[in-house]
Amino acid sequence: MGDWPSLAVPPVHIHTFTRYSSVDALRNMTGSLTVAAMAWPSANRVIYCPFALPFRYQVSRLWWVNGSTAGGNWIVGIYANDGTGRKLGTDTGAIAGSGASVPQYAAPTGGAFFLDPGAYYWGIIMSITTASRATGAVNATVPRMRMAGFLQEDPGSNTLPATMTPAAITAVGTVPYVGMTYTTTGF
Repeated sequence: MGDWPSLAVPPVHIHTFTRYSSVDALRNMTGSLTVAAMAWPSANRVIYCPFALPFRYQVSRLWWVNGSTAGGNWIVGIYANDGTGRKLGTDTGAIAGSGASVPQYAAPTGGAFFLDPGAYYWGIIMSITTASRATGAVNATVPRMRMAGFLQEDPGSNTLPATMTPAAITAVGTVPYVGMTYTTTGF
């Protein structure tokens, strides 16, 4: 065994506002981020949020934080950031937003899967644009979001594509509060 320090146990939750996400770089560029209820920028738009893992991680559940008025249908998945843009494991399937200003958990439809150390994207889509349905950073500018690696896609329906065909992000302040956990119950 080497003398390089390692995490004995990975964090329970990894999300867009942890050091594993590029939001950390965005926060450094912006100075501070304001997290609040927000409208989704466009119905059925996928927002791709980059993150990186220095360790192997079991994804048992994916989650997002509903806005102050829950609603719409959400889908969350994880994509490879290796040039292929393929969806890894399975996504959550469409889940109706339930509960105001709270995290909502959903297991991948195909069960838990592992991510090896590397770079990834959370892909998150919502079916409606009504105000206050999502929670996230509302004061991030488009140029800074682009520098931090955020992307978007409009697949035309409320479904996550099997392979990303992303475009440059265009919507101001659309950094969703999304993440994953290795726990199967609780929280």
